[in-house]
Amino acid sequence: MQMDDQIENQAKSNELRQRDAQAKKVREMNRALFKAEKDKIISEKREYNEARAQRNRKMRDEIESIENLYRDKISMLRDKVTQERKERKIAEKAQREAITRLQKEVRQEKKKKVDELQQLWNQRR
Repeated sequence: MQMDDQIENQAKSNELRQRDAQAKKVREMNRALFKAEKDKIISEKREYNEARAQRNRKMRDEIESIENLYRDKISMLRDKVTQERKERKIAEKAQREAITRLQKEVRQEKKKKVDELQQLWNQRR
């Protein structure tokens, strides 16, 4: 009976070792599977974040490009307005000078006519 018990105990012990070994293999496979899934999720998240960052950079670049375009247009308009003001001031100054010159000529002509008329008047007297 002892021999039978030993054989039975040996068989049970072998059976338990096999079961423990199988359980260990299952745990290791589950860990490997979990790690693979975790690595896949991390990789997908990294790819998503990189794609999002690239979209954000592209959008910032486009916005900056548009802002630069409008900044340049505003600068060109300011330059044009400044140039037109200068030209208008020059034209106004030229007009004032022309008016002043014409007024002076008219006064001189008027004075000349008055002087001529006075001479004629004095001669006829």
